[in-house]
Formats: sequence, structure tokens, C-alpha cells
Amino acid sequence: MSDFTEAPPLFFDKQSVAKYNFDKLTKLAAPVACISAVHCGRNAKAATSDDAGGRDSVTFFARGAAVMLTCDL
Repeated sequence: MSDFTEAPPLFFDKQSVAKYNFDKLTKLAAPVACISAVHCGRNAKAATSDDAGGRDSVTFFARGAAVMLTCDL
């Protein structure tokens, strides 16, 4: 198991992912940027993250944070 200490964890729901990511960001002790999506098109504001390919309407970044892209944008 010691070979997997740096492996990203897997979660079964989006709330657990959000909590894990928030905890990791706060432990960096760095400023956190909050990036809001630009909604364009009919019904875009009402779309869920599932409708948007899993992307949330707000994303948080911090210097030193690991980022995993799950699809080629």
C-alpha cells in the first residue's frame, strides 16, 4: 500500500470530492481563486454539472494545488 500514498483518492459522490478538494486547498495556506463560469446560451444557467460534462459553475484554484483534467477541452 505504501506505493499508493500519492495516488488520487476515489469517491462515490460529488459532495465528498468537493470536501476533499476544499480541505486540500485550505491546507496549502495560499490565496484561493474562485473562477465562475460564463453562462451563455438558452437555459445555460439552469444546467447541472452533469449537463456540462461534469464541470461545476464555480471552480477553485490555488498556487501549488494539483489539478486533474478528466477530458480534453
